[in-house]
Amino acid sequence: MRGRMSRSGRNMSERVSCSQSGAGRREKSCTGFQVFWAGFRFLLGRREKIFTANRVEAQDLARARFADMLRHPFPDASDREIARSWAPRLGVSDKTIQNWLACSHSASIEDIFIVGAAHGVWTTMQILVGESTREEYMEKMGQK
Repeated sequence: MRGRMSRSGRNMSERVSCSQSGAGRREKSCTGFQVFWAGFRFLLGRREKIFTANRVEAQDLARARFADMLRHPFPDASDREIARSWAPRLGVSDKTIQNWLACSHSASIEDIFIVGAAHGVWTTMQILVGESTREEYMEKMGQK
């Protein structure tokens, strides 16, 4: 029985050889997952930290930021007026929008993406992140 083949023609069940650079280091054999994990750790750089999310805090923060995104184009409008404006664009009811504005319900990723696309990348990021740093967000959403 033959193993699965990748696009490059390699047998995916074979172990790949990973060489470690540096004097006096030997070549060692590692699995594809180990190669992937090493690449992921490289991308993180020195940012590896032990982090455990506080789901309640993260949910509250996400709901509040999404409500800010909905309100952004209508700074002086009431929640009812904002709901009437967004509902047909998102294909949801006014009540659903009002629940999102009240932060009592979470929007789907599709709805968040649509609202973000309506604003554009830079405006969306300014609303979501503002002047906060990555560390400040990690502190807000992490378990204390």
